[in-house]
Amino acid sequence: RVVEALSLPLTGGASSPSPDAPHDARAYEAYLRANEAERTYGGLARARELYEQCVELDAAFAPAWAHLGRCYRVMGKYIEVAPDSEEGKWIERAREGGERIRDIVARMNRITQVQETPQIGALPPILDLKKSNDPATGSVEARTPRP
Repeated sequence: RVVEALSLPLTGGASSPSPDAPHDARAYEAYLRANEAERTYGGLARARELYEQCVELDAAFAPAWAHLGRCYRVMGKYIEVAPDSEEGKWIERAREGGERIRDIVARMNRITQVQETPQIGALPPILDLKKSNDPATGSVEARTPRP
């Protein structure tokens, strides 16, 4: 019984498919075309589209997922994104957000202070409301145009 259980089938019956084997011929065709397109930086965008098509047709095809991830990594690291593309717009919004955070931190550093009182000693940094409304310290009112 042990020998029979370990023997390989001699017929063309169904064997357990591996994740490296595609289950859809169209997915495999897209995979092969993407492999060819992926050979150059100029073809990476097309390769990404084909790998995405491949994983839509066969979500269990592991090599397509691996190559798709590589496309995203290489494109994100080495290829300039067009500013008017969707990715470019998100990158610009992230940069603007980073600049706003730097401005807020700088402003908060200017308007916080440590006060010492004889009864309690040194207090933790607190917000100095007088400074926060002073246009010389860079408050919001100073940068907001008035009608």
